[in-house]
Amino acid sequence: MTTSLTAQQTRLKQWMTLCSPMYLVAGLVFALAPGFTMDLVHISSRMVGLPDTPASTERFWLTLAVSMMMMLTVCCALVARDVVTMMPVCLVVVVSKFTSTLLGILYFAMGEHHGALIVIGTTDFPLGVVTLILWLQAKKSV
Repeated sequence: MTTSLTAQQTRLKQWMTLCSPMYLVAGLVFALAPGFTMDLVHISSRMVGLPDTPASTERFWLTLAVSMMMMLTVCCALVARDVVTMMPVCLVVVVSKFTSTLLGILYFAMGEHHGALIVIGTTDFPLGVVTLILWLQAKKSV
């Protein structure tokens, strides 16, 4: 038996369908072209007068960042595939986006005034907010 999705569940499904390949591509770019990723970040941060983030040769944190992007890819794909059953998985995405935003802002405020820390907030915060709003709306529509 196939159940019809509410309009709110359909919007969440569409959002997660968009986000899954977005996180996949971002993660692959992080893994395969970390220098290019930082070049893009520097373009953004220079526009607001912030200094470049120092180059890192540390692969430990890059490995964890790519792992997080793959986890987000799978979470979004699971929700997109079965929005009704997998809806709670949205919380993983929301917590991830708000954690990176909060830590970026805290590290920036604590004195590391690198543009990349602000770029994290300007990208991850809106993604977290949209996911949270769509999840709450879909949850209420059941």
